[in-house]
Amino acid sequence: MTIEIELTVKEKNYIMKYVFLFLLVGMIISCGDDATGEANNDKKTETANADHLNMYKDSLEFYTDLIEKDSNNTVAYNRRGIAYNELGRYQEAIEDFNKALRIDPDYDKPYYNRANVYAGLGRFQDAIADYTTSLSIDSDDSWSYDNRGIAYASLGRHEEAIEDFNKSLSIDPESSWTHNNRGLAYANLGRHQEAIDDYTNALSIDPRNAVAYNNRGLTYGDLGRNQDAIRDFTKAISIEPESALAYYKRGFAYAMLYNFQEAIDDYTSALGIDPAYYYPYYPRGLAYALLGKYKVAIKDFNKAIEFSPDLADAYKERGNAYCDLGEYAEALKDYTKALEINSSDAVVYFNRGVAYATLIDFQEALKDYNKALEIDPDILNAYAYRGVAKYMLGIDGCPDIKKAESLGFTVTPAMKEICN
Repeated sequence: MTIEIELTVKEKNYIMKYVFLFLLVGMIISCGDDATGEANNDKKTETANADHLNMYKDSLEFYTDLIEKDSNNTVAYNRRGIAYNELGRYQEAIEDFNKALRIDPDYDKPYYNRANVYAGLGRFQDAIADYTTSLSIDSDDSWSYDNRGIAYASLGRHEEAIEDFNKSLSIDPESSWTHNNRGLAYANLGRHQEAIDDYTNALSIDPRNAVAYNNRGLTYGDLGRNQDAIRDFTKAISIEPESALAYYKRGFAYAMLYNFQEAIDDYTSALGIDPAYYYPYYPRGLAYALLGKYKVAIKDFNKAIEFSPDLADAYKERGNAYCDLGEYAEALKDYTKALEINSSDAVVYFNRGVAYATLIDFQEALKDYNKALEIDPDILNAYAYRGVAKYMLGIDGCPDIKKAESLGFTVTPAMKEICN
């Protein structure tokens, strides 16, 4: 069995830790900087990245020389595999770990490192198999438990993930990241208080863990505790001022409290940090629309559609904005597109019916009101509007008007005239 004596800390793939932090909330973020420091920080980042790459290029040469001198040097194959992985040469990394294991099948590190490569490539089942083998050799390795938990969670197997995070914490109870990861697993199972407890533990260990603040904020938001969420996102921003995610999520919390201008400011900050981070365009458009700024809202919905052409809600809300501007023909196009993507949205059928009726096409309006009520019989105004459409087509619309009123819809005097 191969033993490495020159390392006191087991090699770790930190990237896997960070990927998991955002994986379960559906987004990976890339942060830039504000305008005042952008050029200088870009240079620092480029320098740091270049130094990082050069370090691993040097490692590659060093371990290649060692392998040429000793083709059975398992440590050199393992270390060169790490260098290949850091340089993005994943297949070569896997090949080196394979070579190390052919020489010494009981050497745990290549299993662990190969698992990290597999996980980074989205091959989570292969990663789990390698972490399991690594743990059969070294059962006290908290990182293997933690990363196997991450792989389980990536496959939606959150209960198994929690079991692994528990084992990791039994070995290393002071791991802020493992508490955070377990919190995410709890959150994905709807076990919100346990998630909050874990994020809080993570923060007691590392008060500058901005990701734990973000994730606790998300869970508070899920519970409707938006003020608590805002406090956590604000704390995350104070630690990492260039976190587009924190601004975006704080904006969402503000919007849930009807503080639409504050929401717009945060969405704008997120986009200023990373213009390619497109998630804020759609909710910012909603906030503008709710403030009656329909033309600006349409611009944001345009951007949301540009980045995500299959986002049915963006077409729906742009259609609503066009309706509010009196541009019903444009609204019809958007509602129709929204229904091509999602044909089960009763509200879109109703809204399109209203647009048709405004354009004096009551036959098409009636079809859409019928469809809306077929999907959702609880759209009360659809009964009233259908009654009007029927009346305009020479059909008795009074029963629909009376039904809408009996269900609690406020019928206008003009609608009541239909029944006279």
